[in-house]
Amino acid sequence: MFILFLEAHSTYVKSGIKPSKKELPKTGIDHIDSSNPLSFGGPDLHKLITKTLTDMSKIDELRKGDFKNHELRKAYDYKTKFRDLSSAEQQKKLKEHLEKARKHPKINHPGGVEQLKEVWEKTDHMNGMDFNPRIFFMTHGV
Repeated sequence: MFILFLEAHSTYVKSGIKPSKKELPKTGIDHIDSSNPLSFGGPDLHKLITKTLTDMSKIDELRKGDFKNHELRKAYDYKTKFRDLSSAEQQKKLKEHLEKARKHPKINHPGGVEQLKEVWEKTDHMNGMDFNPRIFFMTHGV
């Protein structure tokens, strides 16, 4: 798109006619000063940063909306699955669900002491030695 803009601008420059803003093609590039397309200065950088931030915030809002719709769909599907069951079956399915959640394996917080000890024992195969943070971080080059 920017190439189209430069081509149109160069044809006007060669002919000696200064183009009006209406005559220049719409490129969708809002962060470049159209009066001087051959240089990129401080104001252009500021426009680029603000445009990028607004685009990122729009994308983030869309992502959050998609996640919210996904969670609502999941909750709706969960409720409709139980709507057709009898009361005894509902209780049985609920107990199974809670038992499954209770048996879920524990995941340690990344970078926490428990997770570092887990890496020490399982990945580094240091089962017989006591956990020593100094040796651990020297081994991993951190």
